[in-house]
Amino acid sequence: MLPRVLRDPNEVSAMSSEPRPETRWEATSPSDSPKKCQSDWRLMAINVNNFPNEQDGVGKSKIDLLRRAIGYSEADIIGMTEIGRNEDLLPPQGRPSQVTKAWVEKGLTISDWNRRRGTSRYEPGGVMLLTKDKATAHLVKKGKDERRLGRWTWVTIKGKFDKLTTIISAYRPINEQVTSQNQLGTLRKIHPSKQPEDFWKEDLSTLIEAKKAEGEVIVMGDFNSDLNDTNGKVTRFFESNSMREIILEKYGQGPPTHAWGTKTIDGIFATEGISIRQGGYGGFELSPTDHLFPWIDIEEEMIVGSSRDDRPPPILKKATSKIPSVKNAFNQILNEEVLTHKLHEKVQRIFNSAKRQHRLTQEEEAEYENLDDRLIRGVKCADSGCRKARMGTVPFSKKQKELLGKIYVLKTFWRRHKLKNSNHIGRPKWKKIKRMMKKYSYNGPTSFESLHQIKEELKKAASQYHHFRPKAHEARDDYRSQLAYEISVETGRDQERVYKDILHRDKTKEHFRRIKAKEKRGAKSGVDRVDIETENGLRTLVNKTEIENAILAANKEKLLQARHTPLRMEPLRSIIGERMEYDTWEKLLRKEIQVPEDLEEGTRLWFEAVQNFDDDPVTIEWTTEEYFQSWKLMSEDKSSLPGIQAAHIKSVDPSSKAADVISKMALIPLLTGYAPKNWKRGIDSMIPKKKDEWRPSKLRLILLMDARFNHNNKLIGKKMMEHGEKRGFLAREQFGSRKSKSAIEHALNKRLTIDIARQSKTPAVYIANDAKSCYDRILLMIAYLTMRQVGIPELAAKSSI
Repeated sequence: MLPRVLRDPNEVSAMSSEPRPETRWEATSPSDSPKKCQSDWRLMAINVNNFPNEQDGVGKSKIDLLRRAIGYSEADIIGMTEIGRNEDLLPPQGRPSQVTKAWVEKGLTISDWNRRRGTSRYEPGGVMLLTKDKATAHLVKKGKDERRLGRWTWVTIKGKFDKLTTIISAYRPINEQVTSQNQLGTLRKIHPSKQPEDFWKEDLSTLIEAKKAEGEVIVMGDFNSDLNDTNGKVTRFFESNSMREIILEKYGQGPPTHAWGTKTIDGIFATEGISIRQGGYGGFELSPTDHLFPWIDIEEEMIVGSSRDDRPPPILKKATSKIPSVKNAFNQILNEEVLTHKLHEKVQRIFNSAKRQHRLTQEEEAEYENLDDRLIRGVKCADSGCRKARMGTVPFSKKQKELLGKIYVLKTFWRRHKLKNSNHIGRPKWKKIKRMMKKYSYNGPTSFESLHQIKEELKKAASQYHHFRPKAHEARDDYRSQLAYEISVETGRDQERVYKDILHRDKTKEHFRRIKAKEKRGAKSGVDRVDIETENGLRTLVNKTEIENAILAANKEKLLQARHTPLRMEPLRSIIGERMEYDTWEKLLRKEIQVPEDLEEGTRLWFEAVQNFDDDPVTIEWTTEEYFQSWKLMSEDKSSLPGIQAAHIKSVDPSSKAADVISKMALIPLLTGYAPKNWKRGIDSMIPKKKDEWRPSKLRLILLMDARFNHNNKLIGKKMMEHGEKRGFLAREQFGSRKSKSAIEHALNKRLTIDIARQSKTPAVYIANDAKSCYDRILLMIAYLTMRQVGIPELAAKSSI
């Protein structure tokens, strides 16, 4: 929904000797939205021009346009003006603050309007602020117009080290407007001779000064004054408060921000400590209103300092192997990246050296890391070009796109005709309309005698959308049919069978979504409290630092549970060493180092088992097709370290050069014992095991690793099981992860054994033992020697450890 990034005036003059134009802006389609850095914060101000009502056809289309504008903008904080609603008289489901909050992740809204004693649901003016996701996580204060006139709302966000920034969404009506006249009745009781604008300046100045004492201040909104005029009322007011219009400062004179106007009346002002990376104005045609909306990107360090929320951001994997068209788009972009950067030839060179030398030189290690970084960036680029991940209540379909697109096109026709006899800079060009008509498969009239004709067509288009919207799920079924056809062509499966599978999957997802909503189990809710044991019982901690310290202490205990076992005590501790003592461990395996004879029996028996084995290692190698075949049963939704996800690898065509690059880069560490940097990083994630159990020791600790490293470990485990099965290393009573055996069969064996003992009156003891924290207690040396004992080559085991 945003335009391309505006060019810096200095850049423009450097590139061309021609005079710099007064205005440089371009409204484009959503697909042309400027890229936003992951760490940046995006702020946007929209004049809604009366929040739409769901009860009429035009309102339905406008509300979907507004949701689309907010979704495509990727803004973290959205300021809205001219809401035009008295929320006190609206049902909860119809209040703008409630409706918009549901459109974004972790949405929080604060709205205000003129609190007159009226009976109308319509109230001119009004403002609102919407924060989402990381902005909501950083929010520490919020407030609104103390005179209850709906002139502004504000939020204060805070980083880790008391860096505070206040964002204010403000609306300044001019004296002739109804909004100003309605405010006048209240303000005349305070001071009979002052105008609403005098109060607006005094009260806003007081708020700005108070917030400047705490930190930085940003004010955005519709000011109904020419912001290009350095002597304008609004510009002089903000200058007196040591603030300046931040977009105009960077790019020069701004465009007309009202559809029929010639002045820049919408803008964003900030104190001296704030500067922007980029900014611009959202377009008219794809917008729900008659205003351009200003937006800016600010570096995170500048607005909040150190990020308050240490949790990794949600990973929106747009790539998927389940939709052939998306999969094809992903492969096309990824293979272009591989070809452009010659990744295949470079990886092949390192791979050949690894097979020949079974090690990597320092130069090769550095090149491997560069190639891995380039591959991750290529996958990210391909992922971003697949599809849009948006929130919304209207199911997507080709029909929905065409009907909403028809409204876009007719709005553009309206604006072009309205500005027919003027030299307005923002008059849409015919080429642009033709592109839009092609994009949305527009099949309506293309020539109009008057604005009235266009208005009638717009009413018809809105009416069509109004009647379609409740049946959008039926059009979605048509989309499912198309998807089933794509999958059947690619896989050769029966189209009807595929369609039924898709329908069943969607119904199951919706079923469990409703269960989660009913049980109030929100996604990404996180751990917001812990209970610690004290002398007086359980005490609940809610402070973030205290929660982290309590969890860190519990995790340290979990991971050190084996510190008092024989292998971590003398004399074995000195013999075995601390960590990564591979040479020593190999000597122990070959009995070149003698262990004491007076060991505890369990430890002695274990040493005998691992030292008496036939050193006949298995071969760990694969072709590209075999590697990708091993990913087929992996879930696309499995969590892992941010970067390359399971969904990305499952979307890659096994016969492509990109697939060969990924396969060989996963195999090189197993051939050389090298551990890539990304494979040595991880995220500790805490998951509650039981409902309402918040003791840190009872939370499950999960380590999220690189998906490729995790998969390599699975392949090593598979080889271990195959080798152990072949050599008879596995115990008879082990039924887990073995062919022709199952947990249900084992449970039946237990039941039959107990029944026979009871019927034959044979004395028996049955012990069901669940080893406490068994994975947390595994020492690295134990894991290494066990892998080596069951056939894993030394270098592959070293890479894993």
